[in-house]
Amino acid sequence: ELVQRGSELQTGSGTFTVSSAAHEPPPLPTTPPPLPYFSATAKADLEVPASHEPETSADVEDLAKSFSPPTEVASSDGRPLVMVVDDSPTVRKLVSLTLERRGYRVISAFDGVAAIKELGTCRPNVILLDINMPRLDGYRLCKLIKKHEATQNIPVVMLSGKDGMFDKLRGRLVGCSDYITKPFEADALTHKVAKYLTPVSSSL
Repeated sequence: ELVQRGSELQTGSGTFTVSSAAHEPPPLPTTPPPLPYFSATAKADLEVPASHEPETSADVEDLAKSFSPPTEVASSDGRPLVMVVDDSPTVRKLVSLTLERRGYRVISAFDGVAAIKELGTCRPNVILLDINMPRLDGYRLCKLIKKHEATQNIPVVMLSGKDGMFDKLRGRLVGCSDYITKPFEADALTHKVAKYLTPVSSSL
């Protein structure tokens, strides 16, 4: 039989006793539980390298103005290439895993500035582009992509947490090809990408 001990607390409505077992509960484990699968893979992605420190607004403006992707880039391994631009490490990881399992190559950029730098060395077949990002948002990046001959024919699919008519209209005005609302199912994503690409075999 456990021996109980208690203490009396005085409140405005009277006195009551709080009792607890004489035996203290076992200490909590010092080793934290394992991280979920995607949290573990995204953890390193959250640690932005020094070379990716945010530039000043003037630097971003200069980079946007000087954006001039080469007309020729190194050829890939033959698989369609998808670029995902999103400031969420989890979204980038989920998109990459989903599409790579279906036979696509995927490159990612954590914002519009990083995407501009990537477009200087690669030519994706389709771009999945988040709207709300720091430094350079999706609307401005899409406008830049459509402005240059080397990239103007690349389909751009906007990713957004909003499903408003205004957002879709604004995306159309800057040249986006399509729109997908977050959160989205894996099948909805792959069908949207396949709409603009030649179907490829699954790698599974």
